Amino acid sequence: MDYKLFSKYMHEYLKEAMASGHNNPTEIASYLEEIPLPGRFARNKVERVRALREVRQAFNEHRHWPLDIILSHLGINPEKIKPDNKA
Repeated sequence: MDYKLFSKYMHEYLKEAMASGHNNPTEIASYLEEIPLPGRFARNKVERVRALREVRQAFNEHRHWPLDIILSHLGINPEKIKPDNKA
């Protein structure tokens, strides 16, 4: 498994969830559950599937934690994921 690709896909899934207006762990967990697993012919399928499963698991198990803590638990800098335009 390529860790750089794995990390890239984790960031993509989280950015997508947060860009769609979800800003708390429960909403993000629900959104991530709706994302279908990559299909048979997807490029870098192993990394994509593992990234999605890892992110889903973290948000499902730790819904009660603050968002920054969950992101740190995943090894992700919260500032790189959060949208720039905070209201």
